Amino acid sequence: MKRTFVKLCLFVFWGILIGTGCEKEEEPAVTELDFKKVKGLSLSGDTCFIPGSDAKDFDLVINSQEEFEKYFESKSDFIPQIDFSQYTLLAGSRRVNCIYPELIFEKVLLDEKSKSVQLLAQFEFDSGCYNALGTIYFHALVPKLEQTYQINFEIDVIGD
Repeated sequence: MKRTFVKLCLFVFWGILIGTGCEKEEEPAVTELDFKKVKGLSLSGDTCFIPGSDAKDFDLVINSQEEFEKYFESKSDFIPQIDFSQYTLLAGSRRVNCIYPELIFEKVLLDEKSKSVQLLAQFEFDSGCYNALGTIYFHALVPKLEQTYQINFEIDVIGD
């Protein structure tokens, strides 16, 4: 009887051990967001631009036309009309030691669990790049984000 009881206890113990070890882990809540570029929007001073943006690094999260017009100026009558009831504009610049590095990739990640969004971009320049102070610009028009979301910008520049 003791032997049967011990075997039963061992069987239950192994069953619990195996059962808990085979639990399926939750999928991470991070997803890649589709984003758009705003036609005609130039952060480098051509058509519609941010004045003084070449003097420092900056990141902007723009949720209304009023905010957009506060930060952006236009050399002509052209001002992009963005439906801010549907979209949020993420934009910014970085000072770099190269003029015109190439954008290698850009993506926007959404983490629903932590209520955060991360804009990732990577620029690259090679030995042929003119070695002087320059500015890189980036923007992404993403589906409307709640004001409670934490927005992070991770912009990398890699050289030859």
